[in-house]
Amino acid sequence: MDQIILDIMWSRLLSTVNEQAAAMMRSSFTSIVREAGDLSAGVFDRQGHMMAQAVTGTPGHINSMATGMVHILKEYPLENLMPGDVLITNDPWKTASQLNDITIATPVFHRDRLVAFFANTCHALDIGGRGLSADSRSVYEEGIFIPVMKLYDAGNPVEAIFELLRANVRTPEEVFGDIHSQIVGNAVGGNQLLSFLKEFGLEDIEALADEIIDRIKSLAEDGHGDILHTNSIEIVDERLADRLPEVSPGDVLVSIRETHTLAVINLEKRRSVWIHTGDFRYQHDATVVDDGNILYFDNRGSKRHSAVRELDPVTRRDIWSYAGNWFRKFRSKDVGTSYRLKNGNTLIVESRRGRAFEVTPEREIVWEFINPNRTARDQTRTATLMDLRRIAPDFPLEWLGTPRASAASPID
Repeated sequence: MDQIILDIMWSRLLSTVNEQAAAMMRSSFTSIVREAGDLSAGVFDRQGHMMAQAVTGTPGHINSMATGMVHILKEYPLENLMPGDVLITNDPWKTASQLNDITIATPVFHRDRLVAFFANTCHALDIGGRGLSADSRSVYEEGIFIPVMKLYDAGNPVEAIFELLRANVRTPEEVFGDIHSQIVGNAVGGNQLLSFLKEFGLEDIEALADEIIDRIKSLAEDGHGDILHTNSIEIVDERLADRLPEVSPGDVLVSIRETHTLAVINLEKRRSVWIHTGDFRYQHDATVVDDGNILYFDNRGSKRHSAVRELDPVTRRDIWSYAGNWFRKFRSKDVGTSYRLKNGNTLIVESRRGRAFEVTPEREIVWEFINPNRTARDQTRTATLMDLRRIAPDFPLEWLGTPRASAASPID
């Protein structure tokens, strides 16, 4: 499989499981899930191998859920599952290590064939019994034990399980609210996966799963890290298509960090139609600006500093760049963003130094913002600033509550 196409598919899987987790958090009834993020979410192949996991989650949940799917499939083999089934368990020996952690697994069917599973684990507010207490002398005192079983059978709720759980927990509304948020999260992930299959013309994800797992095994055996690391994907419109005859609207512009590459991919043909490498290194955030050029953040093109560059895709030469000045270089070695503003200026986020600033085409700084938050044990280091956007003066801000004093200041 082409490496660039594989990385696009991999990125889509990651965005799918992140949407799964986000749906759970948005619909949750408790702050444990909604705010603390005490959860995990992932997609699995037909054999129960985890293919991707959401960035939100706790390692204890993620690792146990990854192995737990194998136990779930032993109880319910593929031939015993049908569309609309939802499986539930809190078995501490097979999934997470305590009864409060409930795992929900949902099979996904495409054209009447089971193609994948979405599963998640959330910490329930209550599970009956003594709860999280050192007074318990055995697992039977800690709460109700749910073996691997169907919570929904062909789309119909198994009422006996609902009644049993409702009678054994102190906060049934919150517990069932979160269980339903887990079901919703899996449903969102499943719908995203079906769209993914349709977009790429796939019948299932078996070949993709095998490729991902084989490459992970190879990387582990060889001792290498992420060989691609696509850090930005942007759908191309007429601005770039009008400049490059080989590019069409609907293609995608990608930034591939580990190979120091910018590329445009035709998803229908599943191949690269334009590739550019140069003296930039570990770049981020490639985006097309109004005149059809490509703006990107060159993190390590120079050993001394970073640079924001504007590339002419036809001549493949930089027509503009900003790398600081002789008395104040700027550098963010592994992350950073840049945006071309409507006034022609460029907004640059020097992430690792917690700084954002706007520069004119003549490279003059108009204003800058320094993250007021501090990190490190002695609170002396400026906290990382991952991103910053400029918004219109009439943008509604009521949802932010009481505004705080701005740390932005004009530059004389």
